[in-house]
Amino acid sequence: MAMRGPRQPDGMMSFDDVKQYITDNLSVQVRTGWLDEYSYGVTVRLLLEGEVLNEEEAAIPVGDPYLNNYYS
Repeated sequence: MAMRGPRQPDGMMSFDDVKQYITDNLSVQVRTGWLDEYSYGVTVRLLLEGEVLNEEEAAIPVGDPYLNNYYS
């Protein structure tokens, strides 16, 4: 993925330009929902210019089906 934006004569972007580019083009998506009766799922996506850079998923247990021991 090529970075767009102002560049110095040598073709490199200054540190401040890179910070501004990231600030303008980086976004985060978070999806949540029940996976089953006892666990909740969370998916987090990091995007740059709409392209997924990284995606992480996690299941959060919210109770023990055998002990009926729910977290508050």
